Amino acid sequence: MWLTSLSIRRPLLMLMVISVMLVVGFVSWSRLPVDLFPALDYPIVTITTVYPGAGPDAVDTLVTKKIEDTIAGMNDIDYIQSSSYEGVSSIFVVFTDKAAKDSAIEAERRVNGIRGQLPTDVRAPSVGKFNPSEQPVLVLALSGNRDLGQLQRIAEDKVQKQLEAAGGVGQV
Repeated sequence: MWLTSLSIRRPLLMLMVISVMLVVGFVSWSRLPVDLFPALDYPIVTITTVYPGAGPDAVDTLVTKKIEDTIAGMNDIDYIQSSSYEGVSSIFVVFTDKAAKDSAIEAERRVNGIRGQLPTDVRAPSVGKFNPSEQPVLVLALSGNRDLGQLQRIAEDKVQKQLEAAGGVGQV
């Protein structure tokens, strides 16, 4: 109520306040950086470990659980999601927004620290930062009753060329 009465009693003051707000807003808007593809730092780390010839249960107990236990001791973890398949262990570690920027490096150090506890047949775990902007938008698979060489030629000569000619396609 006091703002309304002040506006009626002092219209010039209110015009000056509105003018200052418009000028500050325009200057701020004109200096606002805009980027089509901004560099975002996603707090997600993926750990993939290959254990050739091992079943899902063996991969889970001998590889996945050990790596999970090691990673779980890190700070600022939101959640850990893991999957164990035949011969492959896959772990996603999602950190909170306030996690340190070198979380991926710390995770790699911890995983390398337990390499001696993993079975000897296990290949070196690969640790990397997950970046959704580098993931494909569409994945196509070509199948048929032809041999693989013919299918590859069809995919490269026909399908790839048609997709590249489509508007808005960056990479095939």
